[in-house]
Amino acid sequence: MVGDQTIDHFLEELAGGTAEPGGGAATALMAATGAALVSMACGLTIGREKYRQQEAAMIRARRDAEALRTQALSLVADDIQAFREVTAAYGLPRGTGAEKDERTACVQAALKGATEVPLHIAILASRVVELCSDVVADVNPNAAGDLAVGALAARGAVDGAVLSVKINLRLIRDSTFQTRVDEQLQDKSAMARASADHVIRTVEART
Repeated sequence: MVGDQTIDHFLEELAGGTAEPGGGAATALMAATGAALVSMACGLTIGREKYRQQEAAMIRARRDAEALRTQALSLVADDIQAFREVTAAYGLPRGTGAEKDERTACVQAALKGATEVPLHIAILASRVVELCSDVVADVNPNAAGDLAVGALAARGAVDGAVLSVKINLRLIRDSTFQTRVDEQLQDKSAMARASADHVIRTVEART
């Protein structure tokens, strides 16, 4: 489910002729999918005598993954709402000087909101990739491939969200805001790729 929608319904809307939901919502769903696969891999490890020593770590990782999945799903709706606010701001009247000033201020505020959402998606998705990297050496090898898919899904979410942030930042005039966002990104894409590559190499070595 995406909120109260089925996956099929969400994908029908994604494939439709409207601008939302769009890439931002899709990246949030990718992050949620990655987190779900972490939960799956941990669940297939917990309770097995062979992995008794790893059980506490797997329980913690599954708990963290469940929290990240919930947050990621909420970001699907947040991204849709942020896009609607940008659209509404651009639709404000601009016939007079005062109206133009008001419209510009509203557009800039809405763009900041539309940047904050993918920023949060990038940060969250990078945590999912890191979680995959943390558990890959100890997870049940029968679920290692699923964990790797989760890492790849989350890595894709990071890359997509970072791209969305960069596109929006070009439209924002507040240099202080731009600097803060750049600092929060902190090479998230490169770090996610490195972590995902570590997961893949480990899985290939274990299977």
